Amino acid sequence: MTWYAFRTVPQRERTAAEILASRFDLATMLPLETRFIRRSDGTKKKEKSYPALVGYVLADLPHDAPWYRILNLDCIISVVGFDGRPAPLNTASVERLSRVNHITSSVPNRRKSFQKGDHVCATSGPLYGMETRIEDIRGCRARVIVELLGSRREVEIHLSQLQAA
Repeated sequence: MTWYAFRTVPQRERTAAEILASRFDLATMLPLETRFIRRSDGTKKKEKSYPALVGYVLADLPHDAPWYRILNLDCIISVVGFDGRPAPLNTASVERLSRVNHITSSVPNRRKSFQKGDHVCATSGPLYGMETRIEDIRGCRARVIVELLGSRREVEIHLSQLQAA
């Protein structure tokens, strides 16, 4: 396994890291820095984390990585490289970066499995925080029924965006 740096769409570093981890079972690293944000009226300070490497996410890829599928993701622009070839990162540099900065690293949960009828909660996306029940599972997507705008709607959501309620 070798670490590579991927250029991402601006402000989509976390999304890219989550997708690489969930869809491709890759270990990803997103160095974060903490900033204190003050409200416009100056009353409260809030701690918020931002990517330290704006526009980049690191991923540990095997030698037989699905490059074409990764580079066709909407949130990935390119892989850092020279002369049209991806440039692997020095392992010592990646380790040093992980020690120096507050790191969000996501290693995929390969055993995440749900069954029809399980009660789940959405962890990201437009349904964030909604609790519902799984009606059907097709591949890596679950069909759930949610109440939106006063009516029950059938929605498909990726299994990586769900956790047991």
